[in-house]
Amino acid sequence: MDYNILAMVEPISSDEMDSDGLDDYVCFLIDPDVVYPATLSRLKMRGEKDFGQELFDGIDTFEGAKNLIAQANRLNASDDALALVPNSEVLEKNRKSREKVLELARRWFSRALRIAVGKPIGVKIQKSKVWKL
Repeated sequence: MDYNILAMVEPISSDEMDSDGLDDYVCFLIDPDVVYPATLSRLKMRGEKDFGQELFDGIDTFEGAKNLIAQANRLNASDDALALVPNSEVLEKNRKSREKVLELARRWFSRALRIAVGKPIGVKIQKSKVWKL
């Protein structure tokens, strides 16, 4: 699977962000309906040779990347399936498990995007009822 992080985002100016002080950041508009399905598919690829390669930049100690990969490796098929259920259809007893997987996907995507860009990033996430945490 080609996890092309830059194909999933739309560059925007820092003026379009809801925060000040982002002049030195590369800013993007994020569509959860694109990012979550692609990232959740990537997380299912655990065990493959190149799994998580997009999380390494060759600069830091890799602890953040190793932690994300370890969390992904602890997921199972029921976690994968639950994450794909629209928010409005999730049973209350499953809500925390789903949120855990979606939060992992969000962190995975954010780290991969920052590494792909090579600079600090700012993101503006569009609203989505399906992917609401």
